[in-house]
Amino acid sequence: MKIASHCQILRSVIAFAAVASSLAIYAQAQTFATLAVFGGEDGLGPNGLMQAADGNFHGTTYEGGSGKHGTVFKVNASGELTTLHSFCSQPRCFDGAFPVGGVLQSSDGDLYGVTAGGGIYGYGTIFKIGQDGGLITLHSFNGVDGSAPLGKLVQGSDGNFYGTTYTVSTVFEITPGGAFKTLYVFCDQKSGCGNGPSGQLLQATDGNFYGTTQFGGVNRWGTIFRITPQGRLTTLHSFCSQTNCADGAQPIAGVVQGSDGNLYGNSWAGGGQSNGFGTTFKITLAGVLTTLYRFNGIDGSFPLALVRATDGNLYGTTEVGGRSTNCLSGCGTVFKMSPAGVLTSLHSFYQTENGNGEEPDGLVQATDGRFYGVTYVGPQGPCSFYGCGTVFTLDMGLAAN
Repeated sequence: MKIASHCQILRSVIAFAAVASSLAIYAQAQTFATLAVFGGEDGLGPNGLMQAADGNFHGTTYEGGSGKHGTVFKVNASGELTTLHSFCSQPRCFDGAFPVGGVLQSSDGDLYGVTAGGGIYGYGTIFKIGQDGGLITLHSFNGVDGSAPLGKLVQGSDGNFYGTTYTVSTVFEITPGGAFKTLYVFCDQKSGCGNGPSGQLLQATDGNFYGTTQFGGVNRWGTIFRITPQGRLTTLHSFCSQTNCADGAQPIAGVVQGSDGNLYGNSWAGGGQSNGFGTTFKITLAGVLTTLYRFNGIDGSFPLALVRATDGNLYGTTEVGGRSTNCLSGCGTVFKMSPAGVLTSLHSFYQTENGNGEEPDGLVQATDGRFYGVTYVGPQGPCSFYGCGTVFTLDMGLAAN
């Protein structure tokens, strides 16, 4: 059976507890390479890649590992994979289960992350892990203070960590020592406020945090919000406010801040009746939203997180879509988006025994200027027909980050 895609993770977690903007340019990427292929025992379903201070890359896998409930892994630029921790290694998965979103390296050098399940109460955890693989559970969610955290943590300017939980939807703060505080509890989908945050928060230059919810808002199709470090929340935009959700729907990932001070992001779906495959948007800190691009399937479907690169453009991946013909709905893409909304397709994934994977999960620009990322599945085998996932790199000749 095929393992869960990003959206399928969300469902399983619930069960578990302008002219320029319409122009797509196609460019054949000549510098794409697969660095590593997961095999199940070292993880299954990688997500959330980041580069640590030592130059190595770290991430999490949603499943697999010796405990069958996910891993934290390290991979170097040569593709050598090392498993730092396999979850559910403790009785009743007290150390957590199903890590998602990857890890963040703190200013203290340790890695911090979340699991969507497991812990003392089964609703997920926040953990710290050293480069030697020693793991400490900092907090176990109990279903009242939140459940199923999905987004990567962010370290605020005060040194504390901030994040969200998905099913019992909250924004929280936790110190490096484990002192936990709930900053905000989202209301239900029918009352007009957001619900179901799943992306990473961003602390913008004004000191406030910005994020998205997949559901809720006035139109029930997701929101963009601002929250102060003290927990005061303001909804900046409710999606599907235009005919046929032309402004987008269901933003799964968070937002990034451009050099112009505005925020940029993707909605996973929406964009119009005939092409509801997602959008790229710009929004001011005051909440004025502009739709920059609407995906059409051939250029990708269901975009995830954006990253701002050293050339000033935005880069990202789409979960499916693209020009590949050996996936039912396309295997996913890598794209470049200018701040004005001009899209350039850089790579289409394909799924065969010798393919380069399917369902890419975001990008990180490394210190060598290249982009690195993971595919959630592929190539075919050894984890069933669909494979366990890959680590890849794409060199666009950009300046070092």
